[in-house]
Amino acid sequence: MEEADSEATTEVVDTVAETPEPKGESTVDAEAEDAERTRRRVNMEYDDTMFDLMVDNVPGINLGEGVQRLGGNKAKYLKILSLFLTSQKAAMDQLLSDADNSEKAILAHSCKGAGSNIGADEIAKIASGLEDKYNSGEAVTEADVNELKNLITAAIDKFDEIALSSASVEAEPVVQEEIKPLDAYLIEQINALQTSLQEFDIGVQDKLSSLSKDLPQWFNQLEEFKRLQESVNQFDFLTAEEHLKALKKKTG
Repeated sequence: MEEADSEATTEVVDTVAETPEPKGESTVDAEAEDAERTRRRVNMEYDDTMFDLMVDNVPGINLGEGVQRLGGNKAKYLKILSLFLTSQKAAMDQLLSDADNSEKAILAHSCKGAGSNIGADEIAKIASGLEDKYNSGEAVTEADVNELKNLITAAIDKFDEIALSSASVEAEPVVQEEIKPLDAYLIEQINALQTSLQEFDIGVQDKLSSLSKDLPQWFNQLEEFKRLQESVNQFDFLTAEEHLKALKKKTG
């Protein structure tokens, strides 16, 4: 009898072990927090003070070298670095997926190229090694990818910590304004942005950031505009164009 009970218990334990657990509240909360961090990072106004605090403090990034390569504009450099880190974090999930190795090689190549251009030489070096393995057909382990993912995650964590601690207190929430027709200049800029998306212009992030400053507050608060920003920052230009079309339809 005891032996039967033991076998039954073993079967229950095995069944529980094999049954995937649904996402708990803590996981959902963590994902929501991560999404909010990402939104703040890509939409934040950076300044020289933030840059000075980050120098020599962000893992895998040589900020001094990177800002020189981009002309010395510290605030603009931090903006570009924030977009790079955000996009590469998303790319890591694709490298850990079952996607074709040719697609993964492209992602690794993109990480290597962009990283080397902004002073992220440590990140670029690891990405280069992954690219070589993907192209040669050599096995790439989860540990190989996690080496890159962990470095990017560490860089993001430190980047966010410094940026958020030195950012000015957020302004009071703006009362939702009535949707009004945009002037001809802004309409022209929005149309130009759509053209850039269609041409897969890598400078579209800067164009959208600049346009955002000229647009009225109510426009920046539209959910479609926030989705547009997120898609652009993830280099998903096809989806971004769909959000832009929805914006144009909504605002007339």
